[in-house]
Amino acid sequence: IESATIPENITHESTEKFYLDITRICREFLNKLFYVKATEMTSRELDDYFKTSGIDERILRDWNKINQTADFAKYGGQIPEVNQFKTHKQQFIELMKAFQKMKDSSGINQSRSTL
Repeated sequence: IESATIPENITHESTEKFYLDITRICREFLNKLFYVKATEMTSRELDDYFKTSGIDERILRDWNKINQTADFAKYGGQIPEVNQFKTHKQQFIELMKAFQKMKDSSGINQSRSTL
């Protein structure tokens, strides 16, 4: 995700591409980490999955907040302020680290999910 490039020319198209890229990378990470088909699930389905999987409430809250922001940028045509692109990218990185740390310390979902 660190290699995802923040667009130089901010347009609706470049914004959509940037947020599609970082959310795709994050979902692929979640696929591997939790053995869940995160790339095929809606944001709502992932939220429901996390709620039933014992994910820490703070992580879940952070996930929902940044995911909603990304969804607005991808599908709602909302363009965040220029400085927010870097902030949002960093929030995804920190969230992925938090998921990894939580998985490592708790052993959440060690078996393969059927979702």
